[in-house]
Amino acid sequence: MKPQRTFRLAGAFVILLYQTEHFCKELIHRHVYASFHDSFFTFGSRLKFSITFFDVLYKWKHSFTKY
Repeated sequence: MKPQRTFRLAGAFVILLYQTEHFCKELIHRHVYASFHDSFFTFGSRLKFSITFFDVLYKWKHSFTKY
């Protein structure tokens, strides 16, 4: 094998390894971020709903006790 060809093959192999590692990291990052993002916002919307619900309930109860 010629030295030039060996360097090209080694370079291609290194680039392939780097791309594979980068792709795996990106995939893992997106999966973890997406699952965290979804669970966080689901929790936030539930919390907001419960606060609004109890606020309305509290105001409704006190609207009868005022008079």
